[in-house]
Amino acid sequence: DHRDLHSFPTRRSSDLAIPLVDTIHADTFDYVPNPVKRLGFNWHLDHEHLHERIDDVKATPTPMMSGGIFAVRGDTWEGLGSYDHDMHGYGGEEFEFSLRAWMSGSRLDLVPCSRVGHLFRSDDYWGGQVSPIEAHEIRAARVWMDDHATLVEALFPPQPAINPIGSIRRRAALRKRIGKHDFQWYLDEVYPELRPIPDRKSTR
Repeated sequence: DHRDLHSFPTRRSSDLAIPLVDTIHADTFDYVPNPVKRLGFNWHLDHEHLHERIDDVKATPTPMMSGGIFAVRGDTWEGLGSYDHDMHGYGGEEFEFSLRAWMSGSRLDLVPCSRVGHLFRSDDYWGGQVSPIEAHEIRAARVWMDDHATLVEALFPPQPAINPIGSIRRRAALRKRIGKHDFQWYLDEVYPELRPIPDRKSTR
């Protein structure tokens, strides 16, 4: 119910409320409820559901949001720098904003009693296109993951010239202005479940 999310009483004005995102099938429009799970990622920056039992109603901190579906005060959103306007197209923004929010003193709370149905793109949508997702994720890693960014980037294939990562100068300046924690703090305090960094020779 969108009213649950809209009225969620966050503990601080800087906190974000995250709903559960259910699947709407792109071809059949079938609605598929997803289980209550927090979301994380691996070192390839792929989504990973965290398989611990959490309360079906109580808000629970989550390392990552699944996309641009959340509730936040407008002044908090603007203060955190809104979206990275040099990310063009779909994908990667959820990873970037999740790191930015946590490392800048905000908090992501999963609110299980709120659900949003999302019509996910089918594989046919991407036919013949160069997805910008990997370039966006590398861009976010360079700004927010400190020394770990080099290790993460080694796991990605070279990006084509038509899919540039772009300058991170403005986002690095934003981090310098609003950032409160480094990426090691995020690993220690927010996402200790992340497994050790894989061998650098690993491939995607």
